[in-house]
Amino acid sequence: MVEDDDFGSFSEEEMFVAAMQNKVMMAAWAFLGAFIRDHDLVQAWGVMSPAMRESWARWWVEANDTALKQHGFEAGNVIEGLVSEGHEHQLWEDFERVALRDRRQELAGLEFEDLGIGTNPRVIGPHLEVLYVHPQLPEGGVWEPGREAMVFPLTMLFDNGRWWVDAYGSEEPSTV
Repeated sequence: MVEDDDFGSFSEEEMFVAAMQNKVMMAAWAFLGAFIRDHDLVQAWGVMSPAMRESWARWWVEANDTALKQHGFEAGNVIEGLVSEGHEHQLWEDFERVALRDRRQELAGLEFEDLGIGTNPRVIGPHLEVLYVHPQLPEGGVWEPGREAMVFPLTMLFDNGRWWVDAYGSEEPSTV
């Protein structure tokens, strides 16, 4: 952990990088807190990129296509509605229940209180960065260079002046 007085030893470039990383880290923590700790898809949805929202809506619609058709819903309209209307959509409760149950299983074993995020910028494309979420902070709170650790990728997208979570569990963006 960096003490306040340790920042005095940072170069101007290091301070700039740290300041820029703060915004991407805040977006990541907002998503992780809402989704893992609070089980709150409405809040997590607000930090997810439109492409990630569409991916999740498409996943749910495809899994429930027959039932949706039987009730008079058209797949494309449901996907579009979930993405644009979010929790205001008439099928949100069903979508949310399944997403929290099934999508959170992909994060099994991650406890919010134990998580840490590596702070080095890892740019993977224009406006894209991957953060490595560590399931557990190392002893002392600092990762040692060259030491292997289990990580969970969180792909972040910078768009319209803010950072969004674009994918998790993969370094591949939802935007491709």
